[in-house]
Amino acid sequence: MRNLLARLRPYALTGGLGGFVLVVALALFLDFGLGEDLLMIAPHEPGTVEVNRALYLDGDSVAELYGNPLDKPVRLIRPDPTRIIRPGEDAGLVLFTVDKQAGENPLQARTVWLFAKAAMLGFGLLALAGLMFPRQRKVRMAPVSRVASDP
Repeated sequence: MRNLLARLRPYALTGGLGGFVLVVALALFLDFGLGEDLLMIAPHEPGTVEVNRALYLDGDSVAELYGNPLDKPVRLIRPDPTRIIRPGEDAGLVLFTVDKQAGENPLQARTVWLFAKAAMLGFGLLALAGLMFPRQRKVRMAPVSRVASDP
């Protein structure tokens, strides 16, 4: 068993450390490369939006013109560009229409990090196990004696 663990040691170290780095790099790429901060809203009907925009006064909530805000702004991974609303009333606000009752749940960065943390834990434990495995011993062969040859 000791010999088997010694042979598995380099694979466990390489797989654990390599997997850990790969998961971190992938999560960082998805979050910062493809993520966008948006405020999710349950959209109003188009007619209701037009009436709300006509009745808008400075100081009113811009998000409520277009729908009911679901929560604080969240970071979404590759949001559908057809569902993004950039209101003219507030240039810094970006809205994303989502129908939670229909089961629409866009991929959020916190979900990516949740799975990344679990994978990092698994790969970290694999690398730690690789460090705990015994090192492979080098087998030393007995020196070969020279036999005198007849001339």
